[in-house]
Amino acid sequence: MNTSASLASDFSPATGAGTLPMTDTPTMPAMSAIAAAPIWAFFFKSLCGKFGLRSHIDGSAPPRPDDHQWDAAECYVQGWIFGSFNDFVLDLAMDSADPTTRDLWVAIEGIFHANREPRTIFLLDDFHSMVHGDSTISAYYQQLKTKVATLRNVGHLIEDS
Repeated sequence: MNTSASLASDFSPATGAGTLPMTDTPTMPAMSAIAAAPIWAFFFKSLCGKFGLRSHIDGSAPPRPDDHQWDAAECYVQGWIFGSFNDFVLDLAMDSADPTTRDLWVAIEGIFHANREPRTIFLLDDFHSMVHGDSTISAYYQQLKTKVATLRNVGHLIEDS
């Protein structure tokens, strides 16, 4: 994931004055990347929090479309979302002609959460059918850790036994 940002230190979230960075947000592929969705969401929330824009995605403040500064910040966050997902996910998320950033955020969360149960079944099958084969202990252990982390990301914890 590329998480670098060109920072502009003169941006004020309170007033909207200054310039927001044009950030290289990580691109989230289509449904095959559901395991990465929690990681991407954490990064995106952190990015918005860094610039005082988290209320645009978490719904903690009502939309103020008549406020020019709020609207400019809303457009930045929407731009970050549009740059993070491919057209397939965006087409599914865009259920109106002019959604708010919060609407997009909720719709994208819904897309990835809706696929959670079927994805868990496939991941559990992969996990339980793992064989050591010719791989080294280190490689096998790394595959095991990756599968456990992927299952954890879709809400299924693997207990030590």
